[in-house]
Amino acid sequence: MSTDIPLLDSALLDCYGRFITLLPEDVLRDHIHLCFILQEAYWWYCDKWCAKHDDLPKMTLAQFIHLVCNDCPIIKPYVPQDDLPGLLSSWKVYSRGIPVRGAIILSRDLKRVLLVQSCNSKKWSFPRGKVDQDEDDMTCAAREVMEETGLSVGNCMHNSVYVQNTRNDGTNLPDASVDVKLYIVPCFDDSLKVCPVSKYEISGHAWIELDKLKAGNPGVSTYQVRPFVEKVIDFVRCFKRGRFKSQFPQQYAYYKRCFKGESSETRNTSQDQKNAPGESKSGKKVASDETVPYIVRGSKEIGTCGSIHALEEGENASSDYEGKIVPKMYRNFKSRKQHVSKLMDRQNNETFGENARWSPDEMFRINTEKFGVVSTYEGTFNL
Repeated sequence: MSTDIPLLDSALLDCYGRFITLLPEDVLRDHIHLCFILQEAYWWYCDKWCAKHDDLPKMTLAQFIHLVCNDCPIIKPYVPQDDLPGLLSSWKVYSRGIPVRGAIILSRDLKRVLLVQSCNSKKWSFPRGKVDQDEDDMTCAAREVMEETGLSVGNCMHNSVYVQNTRNDGTNLPDASVDVKLYIVPCFDDSLKVCPVSKYEISGHAWIELDKLKAGNPGVSTYQVRPFVEKVIDFVRCFKRGRFKSQFPQQYAYYKRCFKGESSETRNTSQDQKNAPGESKSGKKVASDETVPYIVRGSKEIGTCGSIHALEEGENASSDYEGKIVPKMYRNFKSRKQHVSKLMDRQNNETFGENARWSPDEMFRINTEKFGVVSTYEGTFNL
């Protein structure tokens, strides 16, 4: 298809007037900053021009930057032709280090997640994107979800419930790893229409079953999703047991009302009740061995994202155990020191107490006879 040159000129002039004309000289000289401005112009060109006019050329971001730097009279003096390859390379390296934020949106029954497909890629991912300057994580996540799906999730997230990973984008560059944080949105209304605001950025969407993602046969390419699947499944398991009801009270109440037959809290068999994680025989809540994506107690964060062991919400914990892996044998004590002290008291009582078979004097006598060890202790033993 031939390019409509006058139409392309109109589109480029529109981009120049909106994004470039009023740029100060320091931005024009700062090639990294300039590339971010040109990226905004590129999305405008794609969404407002290419989406409406099929006879405009479809370009990648690199092709668009190359064209504008060679065509725009404002930019040409600051970006010589020979500098273009280095400019694009430096900007790609820099942009890979920008944190990525988004959301993992779970369906009402917690069995499916929403994935989107980029126009320029066959891979599917959770709705997410790069953080803007001075933008906080949750604001970025909500904005990216809105742009890529048309769904509003700002009021459905909790600032301390997320999964985080550092993924490698497959390049050999030393700083190719990207910090990705995805907030979890449980029990979202999956009947709502998904309609991307940035129409040229997203080409498709689908609700994919978690079981298929876990089994590795979702039917689509999910390279960017795989690192998070196990953590999402852990979250769903804990959510059903009420571990996140303080963070998501409305969603948890909805799930109990509509899907309580699938909740582990409502199993009626004696074996299930006996083995229910997080409950003692007396019915008192105790720490569970389940690993969870993220746990908070009140407003204080206990652990970092990823799989951790944590005490149940509401239990007392001293600074010794706050946010640490707590073995079962220590959970009834405020600290490891207290546990060791109690353990030694119990052992001493078994050895030298009322029902013991020998006294301290007998112990020292045997040590002297068998091992030649002579005690120099002159105090009094208090048991």
